[in-house]
Amino acid sequence: KKGKCPSQCKKYEGDSSCCAPPKCKAICMSEAKKGKCPSECKQFKGDAKCCGECSSECKNAAKSNQCLPQCEIYKGDTTCCNPGYLPPPTTRRTTTTKPPKCEAVCKSEAKK
Repeated sequence: KKGKCPSQCKKYEGDSSCCAPPKCKAICMSEAKKGKCPSECKQFKGDAKCCGECSSECKNAAKSNQCLPQCEIYKGDTTCCNPGYLPPPTTRRTTTTKPPKCEAVCKSEAKK
């Protein structure tokens, strides 16, 4: 059977062309096929056979601070489901310009 190493092949264990035991638990493989990654499988993130990833549709929505209904299974992973996150507000600098220097003639007129 695929993923199992028959007893007569144990002597070849480690040679993946003869005997390739599964990389992860069966639960991880079955959930990955559904696009899920249970917490006990997180160590395999990046390996699509052991840890399922969300669709690009979910990732794009998460970038816009949203979580689509079909992406809610990824709650906790903000790259896939990101409801309500808003980036910190940016503050704008305002520059104040100094009024032009008053000319001597104007000052003298103001004193009259």
